[in-house]
Amino acid sequence: MGQKRRFDRAPIASGSPQRFSDEYPGVVLHVAQMNPVTLEIRELRDRSVDLMIGRMAVPFEEADVNAEILFEEPLIVVAGAQSQWCRRRKIKLADLLDEKWILYPPNQVVSLLIEQAFRAQGLAPPRARVLTFSLQLRDMLLMAGDYLSVIPYSMVRAFNAKRLTVTPLAIKLGIQTRPVAMFTLKNRTLSPVAELFMECVRTTVKSMQSQHKY
Repeated sequence: MGQKRRFDRAPIASGSPQRFSDEYPGVVLHVAQMNPVTLEIRELRDRSVDLMIGRMAVPFEEADVNAEILFEEPLIVVAGAQSQWCRRRKIKLADLLDEKWILYPPNQVVSLLIEQAFRAQGLAPPRARVLTFSLQLRDMLLMAGDYLSVIPYSMVRAFNAKRLTVTPLAIKLGIQTRPVAMFTLKNRTLSPVAELFMECVRTTVKSMQSQHKY
């Protein structure tokens, strides 16, 4: 019987779990979806999980938690793969104001960053047709209609994993997302299996960064 280890869901798609499972087929990974910058960090403190991977609040003020930054990335504008905008080489934010936007609920960090990007160019933020955090809904709308959205760069690979769904547009917002980090509890000795998984995560991130320069 394989050992069972539980880890938080990583925003680096399935790369690390797949690589780890291929190398260590006798180990069972338990992956739970949670948010390491909210009260759910209690899962780490309660030792219900060995580690968490997610976006880090800045500044990070959890004195009993280690946060190892894995990567930072920009937010980008994407369109459905069949959109007319995918064929345009020169695009300005002003050109996109009246398009159908899928944005995030108001007063969230990413929403404020998007607003700042438009206001920095003297523009009012676009009016959203859909407000959602759901990646599945975003994927369906981008694939089926003439929608635009803003996503972290690393999510392009996830959206296009099974089929060509989105295309990054030739436009820069000039804003970064919060860093993606790996969280562990200080003064806690992790098992050899957990240490192996952490090293696998680092290897996967390095591989991704060598393939894609932000």
